[in-house]
Amino acid sequence: VNKADGLLRNAAATTVADYQQALRLIRPAGAKREVPVLGISALEGQGVFEVLEQIVGFHREMQDSGELKTLRARQSREWLWQAIRDEFLHSMIERVSLQDHVAELEQAVVEGRIPASLAARQLVEDFSQQRSGGAS
Repeated sequence: VNKADGLLRNAAATTVADYQQALRLIRPAGAKREVPVLGISALEGQGVFEVLEQIVGFHREMQDSGELKTLRARQSREWLWQAIRDEFLHSMIERVSLQDHVAELEQAVVEGRIPASLAARQLVEDFSQQRSGGAS
């Protein structure tokens, strides 16, 4: 919590205590590490080094345990699938022959005539048929 100086020193100390208590309440069972909450004053240069030490220490722990590598792999996998979804959607929307159909399906979903999942399935099937040379 920055601004732990001057007239805001007491408010910052209260905020630190509040955050510490909140984190204790939401801490998952079996959590390996307690999240530190520190009050700092960038203006006075107090606590900044301690925050940096906490960040570096946390990074080192994550690296040493292999957890960082695992999280990065999961993140990379999620980015891959998000990129695939984005490219697929962009490819579908770019097809002029499907643009009117997209608008029709969207309107049908908004009006409650068909569920979103059915509209999505219909659009993907139409796109697939067009890609494979089927009827449009």
